[in-house]
Amino acid sequence: MGLIRPMRAKTKAQFCGAGGSGFSDAARPSHTLSRPRSATSSAPVGAPIDLVHLAKQTCGDEALEREVLSLFRSQSSLYVACLRRAKADDERRMAAHALRGCALSIGAWHVARLAKNLELNDQNEQNEQADSVLIDLAEAVDRACFYIKSLDDQPA
Repeated sequence: MGLIRPMRAKTKAQFCGAGGSGFSDAARPSHTLSRPRSATSSAPVGAPIDLVHLAKQTCGDEALEREVLSLFRSQSSLYVACLRRAKADDERRMAAHALRGCALSIGAWHVARLAKNLELNDQNEQNEQADSVLIDLAEAVDRACFYIKSLDDQPA
């Protein structure tokens, strides 16, 4: 076990630098510096996606960022559709869990929080609350996808 840990640390240092963030503040992509930040998150105030988190996850590789965001756009709508037509609690939990994982990977914190609420909600006891959370989740996914599209419209 002692051999595995140093290899992982070395690999992360190789690809993301010694600090693990992928780049120094001076080399941070411009889209992560120009927007105001909230006190509790590195996401721009009101932004549905934390671009600083995404840059850390992709080690600053902008092409990879765009690919991951594109995957989120295509997959998130499929998961919302699965949630809408889910008949069994297990189907709903699996779709919500998958959507939550996708959202966490790109820093879509609000989507992840709503997906977690839906995942943990007992649909038999709180059907109205689950429906309300699903509506909120679908709106949050739409906002995140619209935000991603607005990023795509910007020059690379």
